[in-house]
Amino acid sequence: MNSTVMSSSRAKFVLFECRGHGPKPHFVQDRLLYNNSKVVFASVSANVRYSNRQPQDLGLPPPVQHPYELSNEQLRDIESCAAEANRTKLLTYTGQLRTPVRQELAKLDNDKDIIVRRMWLTPNNTAMGTRLLHSLALESSFSATPKGDNLFSYRFVEVMSCGSIPVVHADNWVYPFAPQLINWSSIVVILPESRANETADVLRSIPLEERCRMRRRVVEIYDRYLKTGEGTVNGIVESLERLPPDRV
Repeated sequence: MNSTVMSSSRAKFVLFECRGHGPKPHFVQDRLLYNNSKVVFASVSANVRYSNRQPQDLGLPPPVQHPYELSNEQLRDIESCAAEANRTKLLTYTGQLRTPVRQELAKLDNDKDIIVRRMWLTPNNTAMGTRLLHSLALESSFSATPKGDNLFSYRFVEVMSCGSIPVVHADNWVYPFAPQLINWSSIVVILPESRANETADVLRSIPLEERCRMRRRVVEIYDRYLKTGEGTVNGIVESLERLPPDRV
């Protein structure tokens, strides 16, 4: 999908690239060759290596496949920090385990406060898998969202809809929107893939007050920019408006 948006009275042509494997390399290279600052990529699988060379490019959030609607009571618990006591699991993950990072996370499973469950989603078990993902994410302070076949994980937005703080192991992935709009490192836990085995220790070191602050911000960002397509487009427009003049 393509769209033309206005940013500080300057027209920008935005290319929305939603394929899991990102834009075709030759297309990126052609755009870089012509150095057209009026063309912006907004890609769900944007790579840091490309965005560093064309700094006005933006990440897109993974599409919400199975969102959860938090109840008013659950929202009140998050706002009051009561959720920090009610969420009895430190970290959970539901999905396939075929990548090295996911296999490292599986080794952390203690069947108590760290739960890793292997799950293949098929047409016959999608509903069951979704219920399991939601139930675990709702019990968890943090939810693992390691990259899979692509640079990102579809669970990134889904666990946010549950009010769980994503833990991301996805080297080189460009996070959604511009860093001037959202400082993801202050909202989610970002760890290099090589440090997957340290995940539990890192999470246990985060104080409850900090978890509460992060969780509130997770819910705020999800509701404003990730819950609907309109919110995502607004995030792209606001991102372009916040980029420094020499970046647009």
